[in-house]
Amino acid sequence: MIKSLRPLLLASLLLPLALPVTSHAATINTALSPNVQKALKASKLQDDALSLVMVPLNGPGTPTLHNADVSVNPASTMKLVTTYAALEMLGPNHQWKTEFYTDGTLNGGILNGNLYLKGGGDPKLNMEKLWLLMRDLRANGVQQVTGDLVLDRGFFIQPQLPEFNDDGNDE
Repeated sequence: MIKSLRPLLLASLLLPLALPVTSHAATINTALSPNVQKALKASKLQDDALSLVMVPLNGPGTPTLHNADVSVNPASTMKLVTTYAALEMLGPNHQWKTEFYTDGTLNGGILNGNLYLKGGGDPKLNMEKLWLLMRDLRANGVQQVTGDLVLDRGFFIQPQLPEFNDDGNDE
């Protein structure tokens, strides 16, 4: 995975160095589009609150630079690296799983035993999805649980690594 991230990281580091070279060769647009100006006004942000550089990636065109020389916090650009890593590791068709298990028996709508909720790290698991899970339980005949609701957080437990006590002072 690291090897496949190298070109992306290298490009993100080298792109700012290439911008001044290409910006002298082409016309530069410093005006914000009316839609962007409208959005800034609607969110009550000053024009100088935005800093951006847009460079056409599909051929010749006019770069747009607005407050490009102003240093700002990187905002959410690190999400691009995180998203790329997730897609690389999990694939574009990955689906998060949140599942129910039981150690009991279902008899007449009553689950005699514990109900285990096994989380799978779904970043979008919210109350609405939990209600949908409850609806699925009811659709499968579970109306009442006599045992405990046990939250299985095993997905998040990191494996224990062996201790490494080498201080490098071998004689």
